[in-house]
Amino acid sequence: MFTKNSVTLNSEAVLFPGFLYISSQLISFSFRMLDIFICIYNMKVEINNTIFTCLPPFQKEVDVETYRIFVVDNGSTDGTDGKEIENMGSNIKYLRYPHPTPSPAKALNWAIENWGENENVMVCIDGARMFSPHLISKANFLLNRFPSAFVYTIGYHLGDETHMSLSNKGYTTEQGRKFLLSLDWKNDPGQLQSNSVFAGSSHGGYFEPVSESNAFSTSRLNFERIGGFREEFVSPGGGSSNREIFQRYVLDEHTDNFCLLKEGTYHQYHGGIATSNKVDRKLFRQEYFDIIGSPLVTNDYVRYYF
Repeated sequence: MFTKNSVTLNSEAVLFPGFLYISSQLISFSFRMLDIFICIYNMKVEINNTIFTCLPPFQKEVDVETYRIFVVDNGSTDGTDGKEIENMGSNIKYLRYPHPTPSPAKALNWAIENWGENENVMVCIDGARMFSPHLISKANFLLNRFPSAFVYTIGYHLGDETHMSLSNKGYTTEQGRKFLLSLDWKNDPGQLQSNSVFAGSSHGGYFEPVSESNAFSTSRLNFERIGGFREEFVSPGGGSSNREIFQRYVLDEHTDNFCLLKEGTYHQYHGGIATSNKVDRKLFRQEYFDIIGSPLVTNDYVRYYF
């Protein structure tokens, strides 16, 4: 079995420092299906864009029969239309959490525990983050090949500055939507990458440890063993709950961490809690300390790039 201390997987797969090379001879494996959970709150325009990027033809080398998308609505009041969302694809299910709270932690745990059936799980706490074209196929490849895998992506913000910075300058949701409309991203997905900057969680670039990921995935067995979101995080937007669960997984001694180096998620500016400075981040850090008992830091961890 592949472990953090491995030098080789077998004669066709070799670990270079930080990188994983896989021969085409290893493509054959026992296939396990994927459940994707995407949480939303008052982002009826943004979620349609995100769902578009989760489906063919935008999403490459995937078969919609091999994965399901659950859109988990945590109490939207902006007229989000569940039927419209489900009509976008045969593999989409809209779920409205019956007991919405400011934090999405409970809503996501509820959806994963009660609706997920497939062997692999991908979790996206923010439905405003669009997918790169091979995110799903590469993530599920690694999950199927390595049962111990924890797969994550780098985060980007659409535009030429982080959205926290733009928010300080009075940037609006309407400006963010107009910016995306100015790009021909549906026909040329590369325009998302070329018109974005590293998110705050990925500010160190490609080869530094990220503090969280909006599209992380693992096996259902791993998810059940390590656990879901800590529901003590009650701050709007979840506070630091996504950072906590990410750190818990990447530091687990039985997981093997894979960063999808050429993939990522692209955040649409929508006035969300975490990226618009609506809540003092000191409160998030204090909540983290009160729950975990230690300061919020980004730990280093063993990782491989794919």
